[in-house]
Order: sequence, then structure tokens, then C-alpha cells
Amino acid sequence: MTPDESRRLLEQLLAEAWFDPGCPEPAIAWEVFKEWAHRRVDAEREEFVVALGYSAEEGLAYLEWCRTFDDPREGWYGDIFLRFCTSRPDAPRLAPAAEYSDASGNLAEFFTRVEELPGFRMALTYPHWELAADGD
Repeated sequence: MTPDESRRLLEQLLAEAWFDPGCPEPAIAWEVFKEWAHRRVDAEREEFVVALGYSAEEGLAYLEWCRTFDDPREGWYGDIFLRFCTSRPDAPRLAPAAEYSDASGNLAEFFTRVEELPGFRMALTYPHWELAADGD
């Protein structure tokens, strides 16, 4: 599968998982992201990053998952993001944290480390996120 096909697959999996796309649920999206991460992509290198936090300067809480593909043979480099953010006054004030897949031997270990990040599980239950799924 190419990175572009992978992006379309993620969009399809998310659409199938949600009854109301206007009300994204991060806990469901996280399960979809984990399933999608196991789908093989033809790239020389890929990496996953999960970040969360709160920027007081911007007044913005965020929860972000990224898959990066790099294939110099094909001249392709890009990211596919799922970004949840909110600027509501009741937004969780999450301490900035990130986890990178290159620090673990496999995806299961990576996902476990992500789920142990301070505030991650609580962030999944916050009901007022807005979703932006994109890539570059």
C-alpha cells in the first residue's frame, strides 16, 4: 500500500467507526489509529509519534497522533496527522509530553508507553475536542 492509499484507508476506517463525524470521539479514533498502524505501507522507513499538551500562550489543548513515511527511493516523505484540539476554557491543562515509536522494539510496546503518558487516558474522555485529520 502506498502512503496515499494509507491516508485514504485511515479516512475510511474513521468514517466507519463514527456515527456522527461532527462529534469525534478520541477513544474510538485511538483504536482506529492502532489498527491502521498495523497496515503495511511500502516505505523504507516509518515512524509514529503521539503528543499531547496544553499551550497557555495559545490557550489550546491538543492531542496529536502522527505517522511519518520516508522513502528516498521513491522521493516521498510525508506525515499523516490526527489532531484533536480545543480552546474551550474547560479544556484539559495537559503537561506537554510525547512518545516516539523509534524508542521501542515494536508497536505494542509503543502503544503501551503512549497509554501510560500522564493525562493520555483522561484526554481520551474529554468530550469537546475538534478533529483535524490531514497530511502533508
